[in-house]
Amino acid sequence: MSKSLQNLIQLNKLINHPYQIDFDYSLSLFDKLTDFITKDHKFAIKSLESDQWVNESVKVDLEIKSIDSANPMNVVSGRIEARLFLTCQNCLNIFENEIDVPVKIALCSDQNAYQGNKDYEPWEIQGCSIKIIDLIEELLLISIPLYVKHDDDKDCVIPKKPQTRNDLTTFPFANLKNQLNNDK
Repeated sequence: MSKSLQNLIQLNKLINHPYQIDFDYSLSLFDKLTDFITKDHKFAIKSLESDQWVNESVKVDLEIKSIDSANPMNVVSGRIEARLFLTCQNCLNIFENEIDVPVKIALCSDQNAYQGNKDYEPWEIQGCSIKIIDLIEELLLISIPLYVKHDDDKDCVIPKKPQTRNDLTTFPFANLKNQLNNDK
């Protein structure tokens, strides 16, 4: 793992010179994300072995710098791209999902510390620092849709179950209705 990914971005220390992060690493570097995908695959009709997807590439191109506005702060901008194998919630098949995350965030300790810079989205950090790798992983995790499905419905194949006698619809009040009609 690159040593630069273990570096901390501290809220109380401004960065003197812009810091560029440009790397292409394996998905296996991100523990929370791989755990999430592993759990997601448990619901699939046919799961994939982790060695089939864990070495997929995560491309990161970020710049970390300080801006001097009304309230000086550290900001992160750039792009994160990854190819994730997720389970479609409609058909329960695993499919390839391209994730492209544009990043333009201002790191702050709370909403009050962020003083209305419209160019950046406020990103609250618990404590006074965050590891770069943790920030990247969190950005990837929140970019996964809540309801994952194929982009095109034609790709989503829902298996049809043959109808059996046990599948016939039952009407729970049919017997009561028959009794009422017989009483008349």
